[in-house]
Amino acid sequence: MNQSVEEKVMNYMELHPMLDNVSVACHNLHCSRRQLQRVLKKLCEDKRIVRLEKGKYVLQ
Repeated sequence: MNQSVEEKVMNYMELHPMLDNVSVACHNLHCSRRQLQRVLKKLCEDKRIVRLEKGKYVLQ
């Protein structure tokens, strides 16, 4: 299926409510670290996820 990286991240976080390792998430989502960082920043700005500390995110 063709999903955007944003959709992949949201689906991934439904299964794993805390994203605490960006490198592992990049590998599982088949995207670059920079792509994932951009999407995580956008999701934080949209208040869909919360950044706890460097590299740790949880669903809102």
